[in-house]
Amino acid sequence: MSPGTSGYVLTSTGTGWVSSAPAGGGGGTNLTITSVISTLSLTIAIPAGSAPIQACATALNSNMDIPNPTGTAGDGQRLLIRIKDAGTTRLLTYGSQFRAIGCYLPVQTVPLKTTYIGCLWNAAPTILAWDVVSVTTQF
Repeated sequence: MSPGTSGYVLTSTGTGWVSSAPAGGGGGTNLTITSVISTLSLTIAIPAGSAPIQACATALNSNMDIPNPTGTAGDGQRLLIRIKDAGTTRLLTYGSQFRAIGCYLPVQTVPLKTTYIGCLWNAAPTILAWDVVSVTTQF
């Protein structure tokens, strides 16, 4: 187990993570987080569903394609992508459903630095897109 935010605990379930209040208080609802970990991968497969998703690529040793997630996402579903290369700048490409909202889609990695890309599913009938609402890279 590892500590989560606000005293919550994240526990691995084998197919994802479950966040729950600590023993003795806090209450609240459990939150299942689907976690996809990819090491040295050229393409990261991201399954959509009703739970928040965390997709990670570490020690990236080639350019990377981030395709549209598969499955059916729920309106407002969260997707967090974490990328770190193996010491050399790598190019990043995205599926057609990713669009930047008030930020940018990074097109390459920064050597040995972690980048986070935060997205929300926009299920408006004329949009249907993963809105990228935050991007940050380690200093």
